[in-house]
Amino acid sequence: MHGVTRTDRTVLVFSLLAAAYFGFLALDSLVFKLDSILLGVVRELLTIPLIVAVAAALVFSAVRLLTKRRRVNLCNVGSALILFTLNLVIWGI
Repeated sequence: MHGVTRTDRTVLVFSLLAAAYFGFLALDSLVFKLDSILLGVVRELLTIPLIVAVAAALVFSAVRLLTKRRRVNLCNVGSALILFTLNLVIWGI
């Protein structure tokens, strides 16, 4: 195990924030059923770019895992698993 780089932490934080955002969307549609105009605007502005960013981050994380085999650490593996799970949920596979 090697040290965690700044890039590893950034990808992990992004994946956690994306998971929290999509988790909030799921809770909102199933439990809370909030009907605010401001919340709807924010939801519309963030969802599609975040879907694309999650797919791109998964590719980035997978390439980083495959090319930096000597630098595999918990941040790399954790972010890859979170992003992979998010992509499975988003794309409905």
